[in-house]
Amino acid sequence: MQSDAEYIKRDVAELRADSRDVRDRLARLEERVAHLPGKGFIIVVVTTALVITGGLITIAPKLQALLQSPIARG
Repeated sequence: MQSDAEYIKRDVAELRADSRDVRDRLARLEERVAHLPGKGFIIVVVTTALVITGGLITIAPKLQALLQSPIARG
């Protein structure tokens, strides 16, 4: 009976140590997640990239014609 109690005490001590380790890991994970970009930022960046790409595709023929004009060769 006494040796069983010693094993139980040892196991409880290990569980406490493990729970502290889990809490520390969770705190570090929460800190890392807090630094990730938010959904709004990602939407703004993707939308801006699409607008810039669309604008460049729209003016690309005009730029090409301008670069091939006789004045540009001058």
